[in-house]
Amino acid sequence: FHTSTAPTALTGNYTGRVRVGGATFTKTFKVETIIPNRMKLGLDFGVDMLSQQTRTLRADLSARWLHGAIAKNLQADVRAFLIPSSTQFPRYQGFTFDDPARKFEGEEISLFDGRLDENGIAKVPAKVSASGKPPGMLQANFVAKVFEAGGGFSVDRFSMPYSPYPAYVGVKAPKGDAARNMLLTDTDHNVQIVTVDPKGNPISSEVDITLYKLSWKWWWDQSQDNIGNYQGDVNATVIDEATL
Repeated sequence: FHTSTAPTALTGNYTGRVRVGGATFTKTFKVETIIPNRMKLGLDFGVDMLSQQTRTLRADLSARWLHGAIAKNLQADVRAFLIPSSTQFPRYQGFTFDDPARKFEGEEISLFDGRLDENGIAKVPAKVSASGKPPGMLQANFVAKVFEAGGGFSVDRFSMPYSPYPAYVGVKAPKGDAARNMLLTDTDHNVQIVTVDPKGNPISSEVDITLYKLSWKWWWDQSQDNIGNYQGDVNATVIDEATL
């Protein structure tokens, strides 16, 4: 069956409810009006990567009407969304630079909320900063909006990498044996370690190394009610420590 909303109906979330016999099915769906951009937006920080060292940079947020006129004195909004990204450098294939023990949830940062000047330009600071300790490199996604006097707006999106650290340590584990891809005991194994800057250039640095043995135990606990509960525990034992 087909249905529709009235042309004058408000846009937003609608609820569709269908009753079949004694059963009721409900689904939320969106009714939106798609309006094409009427302005061309620009945002350029002048670098190919953001970091803590680039927080003093300012980008020119520019807006022009598509017919060429300057979009002056309009309200504008710029937000940045940080999401996890894989830390890789072409020169060091096979190295792991991301910390697998850390997690990072995407977060939103408001960079600018104000008006464009007479020339249709506003200065947007690059004050992007990640909370906590991300596992590695992040991706900064920018959403810029410029609002018309009537309430409509034009939007554009820009992306660039963001480095939360001044240096990265990469580890390349050796390959295991041909039969099972395991590292055998009573055998010397060479682990390669490299330190690089956010651009992937090698840098000299001291690295603290700790070698752990991880043990995983599991068992079943059974109560008097004959209910079995699966239990597990991981134990980490320090084997060796060094500074290279």
